[in-house]
Amino acid sequence: MKPANLLRATALGILLAAHAPQAYAQAEIGAELGVFSSYVWRGLSLTNKPVVQPDVYVSFPAGNASITLGSWANFDLGKYDDPENDISESGGLSAFNLSEYNPYAEVSFTAGKASLLGGIIGYIYPNDLTATSNGGLGTESNTWEVYGTVGLDVPLAPSLALYYDFDKIKGAYLEGAVS
Repeated sequence: MKPANLLRATALGILLAAHAPQAYAQAEIGAELGVFSSYVWRGLSLTNKPVVQPDVYVSFPAGNASITLGSWANFDLGKYDDPENDISESGGLSAFNLSEYNPYAEVSFTAGKASLLGGIIGYIYPNDLTATSNGGLGTESNTWEVYGTVGLDVPLAPSLALYYDFDKIKGAYLEGAVS
């Protein structure tokens, strides 16, 4: 390209950029699907057979923060028919059984080198279990937690999370990590 044409193209680019409409952040809609050989939560085995775990969410900006609303679920893929050896969150009475549903809402933002997040999550167990089921969690176990996390953008990226069950358990779970 000739120097004169390059100069004209550069000037046109600058002129167009100077009058470009301002862009605004928009909502993000997401979906994830995990398939696992078992379901282990906070170190506790809730199933010992394959599960499917879908998660759907919408996240949108709110000033300097981001608000996310979503739901996560766990489905037992197979029927559990050996009470001596099977562990099933849903009682294991049928295949592809919804065993847990977790609606959640959270707000996140950054402050300097810190990332802060706070939210609420429900643990909903939709199955009414009977004496013939393989253990599991039923509707009497439904509960809610509030939580907060802080992560630092420094070497080893330390983070700390605190979950407090204010409904059934009325207790806290603290987790620290580095990566």
